[in-house]
Amino acid sequence: MSLSPFLVWVSVLAGVLRMAFPEALQLGAASAHSLSLAESGGVDKVAVYFVVNMCLKQLNKILLICCEAQMRDNRKARTFVSCTAATLLLALPAHGGDIRANEVEKTYAISGKTGFALYESIGERGPRIGAGASSAIAVTNFDLKWGRDYRREGNDCVLAAARSFLTITYTLPKPAEKLPPDVAARWRVFIAGIRTHEAVHGKYIVDMAQDIYDTTVGFRQANDPNCKTIRQAIQVPLKAAFDRYKARNRAFEQSEMAAGGNIRQLILELVNGR
Repeated sequence: MSLSPFLVWVSVLAGVLRMAFPEALQLGAASAHSLSLAESGGVDKVAVYFVVNMCLKQLNKILLICCEAQMRDNRKARTFVSCTAATLLLALPAHGGDIRANEVEKTYAISGKTGFALYESIGERGPRIGAGASSAIAVTNFDLKWGRDYRREGNDCVLAAARSFLTITYTLPKPAEKLPPDVAARWRVFIAGIRTHEAVHGKYIVDMAQDIYDTTVGFRQANDPNCKTIRQAIQVPLKAAFDRYKARNRAFEQSEMAAGGNIRQLILELVNGR
């Protein structure tokens, strides 16, 4: 009995999985590594992609076995073409170096009908920073996980590919009541400036993820055929990228909060109406 209909159905299933989960092919035999300043909830996306990747690998094996069987039977040339196309469908790589973030905005309620009252409420209800002794107007957190494909090359191990799973969460204040027109106008200017400020922090996070990708993908660990030592070794460039991010973030925050800085001006305009 011909295996062609079976090959068609396997190819279709592989195509659906490939389109629905393009990231899965980058994961290989990777382990999930995380660098996180925020709690992540729900289904672990990395785990889902690992399961899909395993399914794709098994489908690839089935296709290759079936193709070899048909070609041994000297089928027509179109069998070779269909087999090759089906195998390539599974082999198409995803572009792991293109860092994309899922951005989420959350709010916390504040009260007050004047600029001063609103700012006072921010101090009482804003996100706590450090040890919780002081509050921020807004905060940007992130959750960054990686799917990594470690491959043995001779007696070495190479990090051949990586895929990031990045979520950036912005937490901003929001008045709980309708504001008087003049206060509402000042609030719109204030919150637009705060949102712009936090977006810079978000960009720094994306830049850090790109830095991690650029400095770890292609990393080679000698004498590591089981790809165990490399997992610890890449923590060195990873930590260096994170330290560069923190320094950059800190310098930006200090400049914005300094006398005459953008955040200081936004606060004065909201409170004093200047």
